[in-house]
Amino acid sequence: MQMDRNEIKAALEAVLFTTGKAESTADLAKALETDRDIIIEAIHELSDAYIRDGRGIRIIELEDAWQMCTNPDYYDVLIR
Repeated sequence: MQMDRNEIKAALEAVLFTTGKAESTADLAKALETDRDIIIEAIHELSDAYIRDGRGIRIIELEDAWQMCTNPDYYDVLIR
């Protein structure tokens, strides 16, 4: 069964949140059984939504991998 776009984004959130480390585009595509271009588009949509909504998390790109991290605007809260 092929996932729709919202299911792909939800699955990406789950994977990136749970692993806590950078995951390659290729590994994400394999895990979600979809094309790497779809992965990249979905991650960009998620990332844009986090920024637009002022969320406390971000998704960053590290070479050809993606990692969920804290929004730098909230680092001082973490330090306290």
